Amino acid sequence: MSRLVLFDVDGTLIGSGGAGARAIVRAFQQLYGIENAMEGVDPNGNTDPRIFREALEKNSPVPRDFKQEYPRILQKYLECLEEEVRKVHNAHVKPGILELLEALSTMPGVFLGLATGNVERGARIKLQVHNLNRFFPVGGFGDDSEIRRDLTRIAVDKAEKLYGQTFKGRDVFVIGDTPRDIDCGKALEGVCIAVATGSICRDELLACNPDHCFEDLREYQSLLDLILG
Repeated sequence: MSRLVLFDVDGTLIGSGGAGARAIVRAFQQLYGIENAMEGVDPNGNTDPRIFREALEKNSPVPRDFKQEYPRILQKYLECLEEEVRKVHNAHVKPGILELLEALSTMPGVFLGLATGNVERGARIKLQVHNLNRFFPVGGFGDDSEIRRDLTRIAVDKAEKLYGQTFKGRDVFVIGDTPRDIDCGKALEGVCIAVATGSICRDELLACNPDHCFEDLREYQSLLDLILG
């Protein structure tokens, strides 16, 4: 039986030291003179396009057409993100992740992918700092859909095409650090793995009824055992 393991990025694989949020703030400052672009915007588990939309709608002093503005926002955000990741001193790989990825990448019948609200270029910029892109040839990204559930389904479809495999229901493991990640796993009828390595505490994640919830993945062998069944 083939298994597909989909990872979220921020808070799950890595901590980027707030580089993404700072890049958004800088982009909106430079484009529109908005100083508080992230005020009232919840980034946890959200998609980049939805975050940009909310930031513009909530914090722009004048009405703006998001569809028209989106290409400019995206370009400026990515420029700022490239600069921000070079300045961050506390970016890090989450505990146990590198060992887990090394182990999974060598296991027959186990395939890896991303399911993240980051636009793909943004995700790749963040992951390249830690040389993690090599584990993820495929994924669903904010470019694919503004709706998180949709991009997770798209991640499965892309993986099936790339790997020449079929992944249904409990063949798919969705690993993330927010309630939205859990929701996406449930929508796929997959296995929901929550990790409390982001900004959401374990009790709040448990309240969303994931299949399994870990404080972190230092003891990654436990997760390997779940995946291998």
